[in-house]
Amino acid sequence: MVMWEYQSFMTNGPEMEEKMNAAGRQGWELVSVNATVYRYEDAQATGVTWTPTQWGVMQYRVVMKRQATQAG
Repeated sequence: MVMWEYQSFMTNGPEMEEKMNAAGRQGWELVSVNATVYRYEDAQATGVTWTPTQWGVMQYRVVMKRQATQAG
């Protein structure tokens, strides 16, 4: 049976590509990318009540997996 191990991290902007490439070199495979969305109020991210002009993506949750090494 194939066993998997997972990792996830929060990232944004230019560092996202750098982190994903580093993980790929270690054998990690992308599973999903989920945007973390906040509603802005007084220049701060607060709750999540929908107003079209007040939403912004702050970070992304990146989930990766690779085949687990099994102890002999």
